[in-house]
Amino acid sequence: MASSYVTAGSGDHHVLAIHGWFGSARGWGSLPEFLDGSAYTWVFMNLRGYGDRPDTAGEFTVDEVAADTPVKLIVGVNDPALSADLMEQTWMVTFPDAGLTILPDAGHYPMFESPVSLATSIEEFLGRA
Repeated sequence: MASSYVTAGSGDHHVLAIHGWFGSARGWGSLPEFLDGSAYTWVFMNLRGYGDRPDTAGEFTVDEVAADTPVKLIVGVNDPALSADLMEQTWMVTFPDAGLTILPDAGHYPMFESPVSLATSIEEFLGRA
């Protein structure tokens, strides 16, 4: 997916805002000025064919919008609860283009068990845009 978005705020909670038909990432009026940027990071994306993505091909359906949406799944190979198989049966059904990374040196708590691997995986995902 071509990356085309506007951000507002820098809070810990991230919100993906998808404009309506005939809108754009910049078509939210003054709303971004009134959002709580200390609690949230707001990402306003452009759908295919809108904003600075006018030449992006597609079917322009709601299912395609869902497939285009900042999804990265990261699981530890030794996680007894949230396995790669479970992610494929749940999250990846809803978000078929989601990225799935299996950390070989982690279980359920990669932020404690393998923070370098986790950070690398996240930053690689964020850097793809």
